[in-house]
Formats: sequence, structure tokens, C-alpha cells
Amino acid sequence: MLQEKKIAIFYILEILKEYTDIDHPLTQAEIALKLNIIYHIELERKSIAANLQILSEDLNFDINKCQGGGYYLGERELDETEIKFLIDAIFSSKIIPGKEAHTLAKKLSNNLSKYKRKDYNFIYKSEDVSRTTNKELFYNIDIINEAIKNNKMISFKYLDYDEMGNETEKYDGFRYKVSPYFMINNIGKYYLVGKYYKYDNHTNYKMDYIKDIKIEDESLTPIEDVKSLGENFKIFEYINNHVYIFGGNVINAKLELISNAAVMVLRDWFGKEARIVKENDKRYAYIKSEERALFYWLLQYQEDVIVVEPKELRDRVVERLKKTLERYGE
Repeated sequence: MLQEKKIAIFYILEILKEYTDIDHPLTQAEIALKLNIIYHIELERKSIAANLQILSEDLNFDINKCQGGGYYLGERELDETEIKFLIDAIFSSKIIPGKEAHTLAKKLSNNLSKYKRKDYNFIYKSEDVSRTTNKELFYNIDIINEAIKNNKMISFKYLDYDEMGNETEKYDGFRYKVSPYFMINNIGKYYLVGKYYKYDNHTNYKMDYIKDIKIEDESLTPIEDVKSLGENFKIFEYINNHVYIFGGNVINAKLELISNAAVMVLRDWFGKEARIVKENDKRYAYIKSEERALFYWLLQYQEDVIVVEPKELRDRVVERLKKTLERYGE
């Protein structure tokens, strides 16, 4: 029992870390109760007060006392803003796989009280991502996370720009009402995949553009009832097939790889989902992708890749290249 009382100070610190912040202080009696329930240690309030004093004065922890008599742990090794910045960096990293990103985010969140901690269960990461700078981003993520967990719709205004690049609101501040399903961090931008309540199919929304977000009372439409997603929907298939997170038709394509660099960029973007074969001493790749995204991807890597099929996509690329040459007077 004596030994338990000696280490009680460390358990009190853990209680302060887990259960307190500026909005959630604990009184000495409440700390004693949690110490008893969680760690099976009984301490008088006088001993609790002595331990709090040691933590504050001798060990230099930022123990704050409220007017109502409660205590909370203030400054921590990492504050909430720093943790959110680091979590954003983790989900934006090009070298951290999605599963590990969630594990690291959870470890960082454990530095906060349980009231400030976020699980970010509904953020999914594609293979190539960079950074985002939107100051409202993590507030939006928190709200959307909460709505998804509670099966609720959200509403928001959507950012737009006028012809001079000045920020404005789309459709004069019109509020979109959307069923949210998941979020994706892709090439430096966060996207919400959801369904506008009047549409049958899903829509992708840039989260940088979401403003004045609110959780609505209505329940969201189940994802299996969305025509373009369906009951057999798989998130990682969706990510692989939508390299730029456009919301369009997914097609099968055959590409000719005309350089060694083509193999690298193909693997970078499509991973092992792209099947590479040799036919008549030429290398080809068979992939599945959203059509508009693949079109822009082909323009980006036109020196290394030629589209073979489908013919409609090949013709579209050729037409765009011709128009580009015309603009340059060639």
C-alpha cells in the first residue's frame, strides 16, 4: 500500500493528461475517485493536494487551478495546434502508408485529453499526397468525422472565385446539404466524398472550399443506396481508380509504355493495380481509372505514355494536343 501511494503521483499525472483540459477541470475529490476506480489506490484529499503541489512546483508541470476548485493540465509537450499540424503532415506525407499514418495520428492525439482527441477514422490517404494549408481544414474534418460517426447529414457553403481571383461564395451563399461518407488526402488536397441530397450519385467536394459547416438533424443516405458507389463499394479501389479524385465514369484502358520512366510513374500513381505485359516486343499497361483523371494524367506524362485504348480517349488526347500546338502557332 505504501509503495502504491509513492507512485500515485504518476497516476495522478496520467489522470490529468487524460481527463482534463481548460474546459474540463477535476476537483481533488474527483481526482481521488478516478485514482480509486482506475488504479485501485485510495488517497485522502490532503495527499492529492500534496501530489499536485509536487507536480507543479518540483516537477514543473503546468498544473492550473480554476476558481471553482478544479485542476487541469495546461501546457503539454505538444499543444493542440502543433498536433493538428503534425497530423496534417503525416497524412500528407508521400512515404507514410495509410495504415501507419492512422497509427501515428492516434499516437500524437494521445498527447491531448480525451475531449480534444480525434480518431480521424474517416480520412483515407492515396499513394501520392503533398500538403494543404487551409486553416479551417481540421475544424471541417472534426465536424465531418462527428457527422459520419452519428450517421448525420451536413450542410455547408462552398467557396468560389470571381474573374479577378477574389474569394466569394458559390451561388450567393447557397447551402449544400450532403451525406458525408469519407475523406481523402490526395496530391496535397483533402476531398470529401458525399452525396448531395437531390442527386442519385456521389460528388467529390474540395475541403479547402467548404465554409460554415454544420451537422444537420437528418440521417445520411446509406452508402449502399448511392448508385455510383453501391453496396459492394471499396474505398481503396475508389482511390486507385480516381488518381485526381474526379467524380466520373471509370474505364478500362490500355497504355503503351515508351520509356523506363513510364514504368516508374505508372507504379507511383496506380501501384500494383496496373498490369504490365509485353506484346510484340512492346510494353503495355492495363489499368482502370476515372476517364477525366486519366485524360489529364496522360497529358502530364505524354512523353512516356501513349494511350492505345479506348479509341475515344486516344482521339481526345490527340485533339487536345493539336489545339495546344495551334495556340502556340505551330
